[in-house]
Amino acid sequence: MLLKEIVSAVPALGKLAAANLRLKTAYELKKTADILQKEVDFFEQERRKIAEKYGTVREDGTVRIPPEQRAQADEEYARLLSMEVQPEFSRLQISVSEDAKLSVNDLAALAPFADFIENEEE
Repeated sequence: MLLKEIVSAVPALGKLAAANLRLKTAYELKKTADILQKEVDFFEQERRKIAEKYGTVREDGTVRIPPEQRAQADEEYARLLSMEVQPEFSRLQISVSEDAKLSVNDLAALAPFADFIENEEE
């Protein structure tokens, strides 16, 4: 699995986590989210290192990358996103009858982590 897939799924996982889910689904989501969060934390640390390597840290903590360094920073950032990672998690089984509002894009982002099923035994 690419690190990019996990990073792209964060907003959709957040929407799902905010929904009123069945206890079992919520529990499984929490376990999976905790595992994936470790990968997201790694990504954020490395992204910051790349920005600081090619840019200048401002007083407010943001980093400005000059135009002449941007291509190199973007290349390194792309390599980071394409890094292969292997988080140990079980695929979520989410009933389509759950009370969650998700877009088609959210469903696509969640596809590597979840199966959306028509019926689930209560």
